[in-house]
Amino acid sequence: STTANPDYDIFELHKKYGDKITFCGNVSPIMLAYGEIYEIETYAKQLIRELAPGGGYIFASGHSINPVIPVEHFEAMQNIKRKYGNYPINIPD
Repeated sequence: STTANPDYDIFELHKKYGDKITFCGNVSPIMLAYGEIYEIETYAKQLIRELAPGGGYIFASGHSINPVIPVEHFEAMQNIKRKYGNYPINIPD
């Protein structure tokens, strides 16, 4: 998971190390708690679209799911995973 340090850019790290390691997470708990549902959905799709092709990516939150996260926000993240997180990856722009 890379969210614990906001200086980490999972997309840049994936470009550099994606053929060597598996990445997990990066849906920020702050975004899940306070973001808009469309922001969560957009970012979740970006993560899957850019990191999942070819393997080496596990979609998840960037940390724990804490009590301040609205259920609707968690469900939005999970719905994107269910809809687009299966191989072959195919997410429309």
